[in-house]
Formats: sequence, C-alpha cells, structure tokens
Amino acid sequence: MSKFDNYVAPDVTIGTRSNIGAACIVAEKCTVGDKCSVKRTVLGRNCRLGNNVKVVNSVIGDHVELEDGCNVQGSIVCSNAVLQERCQLRDCQVAPGVTVEAKMEHRSEALECQS
Repeated sequence: MSKFDNYVAPDVTIGTRSNIGAACIVAEKCTVGDKCSVKRTVLGRNCRLGNNVKVVNSVIGDHVELEDGCNVQGSIVCSNAVLQERCQLRDCQVAPGVTVEAKMEHRSEALECQS
C-alpha cells in the first residue's frame, strides 16, 4: 500500500493527466487511458480504460473494457464485460460477459446477457 492507501501493480500503464485516488486497488496488466479518474475502486487484472473515463466507488472484474468517456459510479462490473463509448452506470450490476451499448445510461439496474 502506498501513502495514499492504494495499490497499483508495477506493470500498470497510466496515461497522461490520469489520477488513481485513495483507497484504490489496480491489479496487474491494467491500462488506464488519458484524463481518467479512478477513486475508491478495485480494478481487476487486464482491464482497459479508454480516455476520459471516470470510475468511483466501484468494483471492476478481470478483463473488463471501459471505452472512451464512460462514467461508472457505485457499480459492480463482472469479468469480461465491455462498456462501449460514453456509457453511464450508477448503482448497477453488470453480469459477466455483457456488452453495454454505446451512449446508454443505466441507474439501479442489473444488466445481464439476453438469451
């Protein structure tokens, strides 16, 4: 743990003007794009955050992709999920492997694969 009470794995790539705030864990092989903000969040292994992504009070599973402009607050995103460009999630749960379409906004929902 650092002086900011967070852990960022040594092989994490962090873009310019991005901030990993206090109380965060960023696991191995994650990539954080430019102008991102991550606060009070756990990022699992091999996650990719595009540019201008904001994640607060959330748990993000392994192999998750948050494309450019996504905003995730108070949510759980399970492994292998993809949030396409400019998705907005607040207080949601996203099941494993789900793709959330671009520019969608969800509040207090459970998102799962449609069969």
